[in-house]
Amino acid sequence: MFQETGFKFGFPNEDKIAHFSIFFGLSVLFLLTFRRISYLKTFLILIFYGIVIEILQQHMSVNRTGDVVDAIFDGLGILLGILVVHKLTFLKQIRE
Repeated sequence: MFQETGFKFGFPNEDKIAHFSIFFGLSVLFLLTFRRISYLKTFLILIFYGIVIEILQQHMSVNRTGDVVDAIFDGLGILLGILVVHKLTFLKQIRE
């Protein structure tokens, strides 16, 4: 149905960097939107989402495959996003 364009940026592991960056941003936005949710719940919700995406790619796509390493980089991006929001929240509380 859809054709892959084959567009590449041209550096190694670009997809891992994309997974990390996208889930970093997603976790920051998630925490800023849902301020009362814990960091653990945020991590669990978003890593579940990342794993489901990889499973769907593996089983429901013709030209894509799921990758455990992609899910690991999703998790690392989520963790860094949580850490950044935690540090920024901590610094804001100190200044008030």
